[in-house]
Amino acid sequence: MTSFKNLFCALWKPKLRTMNRILLLWALAIVVTWVVTGWSQGYRGLDYSGLLGGWTGIGSLVGLVGLAAHNERVVRNDSFRLIPVSATKLYLTNLLATFGAYLYLCAVETVAFGLSLVITHPGIWRQAFQMNLSPDEPWLAMGLAVVLVLVLLLLGSWIMITLIHLVVNALSAFVPGSVNGSLRSC
Repeated sequence: MTSFKNLFCALWKPKLRTMNRILLLWALAIVVTWVVTGWSQGYRGLDYSGLLGGWTGIGSLVGLVGLAAHNERVVRNDSFRLIPVSATKLYLTNLLATFGAYLYLCAVETVAFGLSLVITHPGIWRQAFQMNLSPDEPWLAMGLAVVLVLVLLLLGSWIMITLIHLVVNALSAFVPGSVNGSLRSC
């Protein structure tokens, strides 16, 4: 049987390569938007954090769809099925590698957004640490609620992608062969 480490590395590398390509396109889109916006409106009043925040949502969505496509390729690809490993171990390792790749994408985007926030608003960290957090305020509950909402949004998007895939597969089972090829390319 194949070890977890070897299987994880085999599944992680293509996902990491895809995430790095998405991050490169994300950075390129930010730079092009920055140049075009700066050229037309001037660079003085440009809000870097707003610019980065706008592209972060798009980059995360593209990353999620790309990872879902990778996930599906692994499950359906015959070469992965030939690896001497149980179906459960393959599925769970693939899911863990996908989750790790998505966390990598989100971490890079969060660090870049934090840096842009510091550049755009230099005194924001000083103000954040000088706030008096009263024990009467439910800060922990609000933080946990935000994390829960983000996890539910991620889960909801993953369910939507899986649902779209299920509908495409169900339709392609009933459609004649000539239309089936165009349906499969979705």
